[in-house]
Amino acid sequence: GRVGRCLARIFYEQGFRISSVVDVDLDRARQCRTNCGPGGVSGDVDGIASGTTVVLIAVPDEAVEGVARGLTESGVVVPGMVVAHTSGLLRADVLVPVKGSGALTGSFHPCFSFTEAGTENLEGVFFALEGDEGACRRLEGLAAAIGGKPFLISAEEKTFYHVGCTMVSNHLVVLMEGVQRVMGRVDRVMPLVRGTLENIEKLGVDCALTGPVLRGDVRTVEAHLEALSEVDPDEVALYVVLGRGALRMARDLGLAPAKARALDTLFGRYEAKGV
Repeated sequence: GRVGRCLARIFYEQGFRISSVVDVDLDRARQCRTNCGPGGVSGDVDGIASGTTVVLIAVPDEAVEGVARGLTESGVVVPGMVVAHTSGLLRADVLVPVKGSGALTGSFHPCFSFTEAGTENLEGVFFALEGDEGACRRLEGLAAAIGGKPFLISAEEKTFYHVGCTMVSNHLVVLMEGVQRVMGRVDRVMPLVRGTLENIEKLGVDCALTGPVLRGDVRTVEAHLEALSEVDPDEVALYVVLGRGALRMARDLGLAPAKARALDTLFGRYEAKGV
């Protein structure tokens, strides 16, 4: 997949030896191999070369446990080997089958959105690490070696961590798709998007909030909702949900109670319409 191909290429470029590329689709495995130097290609974990010290499992979440079982049954796992998956959601304990063979287990998730091309540079990207202490030490070194910023996360935090990643990556795209439907294009707002992200990074989320809800400008918000309701009810619903989030923040930032109540009433009116 995208993550595996990108990581294989980047590790190879940084001087690591990619001993084996395994994929049930041999054509994909061969394609990946062309970007990470000489070595083995296999359609099954039995083909993992002896002497391999780290195995990264970059497969869909529902397949991770099965791969772990296959590794155990194949006999390729040896004591001290690090076996890690790249899932942002799953905990390291999903790899429990390999622990019986003496492996150290962990999760190694780059907080990044990968494209099909797999040409990304991961310099400065944060990597969430979780699992056995020994595995995390090794994974920390791997992330740092490719310019990443590793950090430890507890197993209990992983679900909320992944929720946050999904909201930023997927939901931002959905929001921009809504902008495209309303405006017809998104290129004209890209400098605004970049400026907003820079403000969040420099000032923090609360200080980055601007706009009519923060000002308590009920007439402007109402004009927005009236216009949207004439062309796209789905965008009205999205606007109201996000507007209520902005209202919660605005209240915390000192919005006058009367203006807050007026906006709350306005949002409630459109929610009652079912649009």
